[in-house]
Amino acid sequence: MAACSRDSADIAPLRLLHSPAISRLDPEQLRSLSMDCEKYPPKGWARGRYDAAYCEAAIAAWSDSPLQMVILEPPQPH
Repeated sequence: MAACSRDSADIAPLRLLHSPAISRLDPEQLRSLSMDCEKYPPKGWARGRYDAAYCEAAIAAWSDSPLQMVILEPPQPH
């Protein structure tokens, strides 16, 4: 019966998000995940709803990501 009385916070680490693999994320997904992770301070093995190590990997990968430059065409005269 002791297992039935556990607080849900005790089993929360089993449900932390840690997928998809960082290497499979496109730059926009990586940016979004990194920004979402940064909203939460590290708290043990979690960062909000994410696995802390997964967040750290996402943040590191995003900081290492090359800048994406977009060239804007000048406006066409009317």
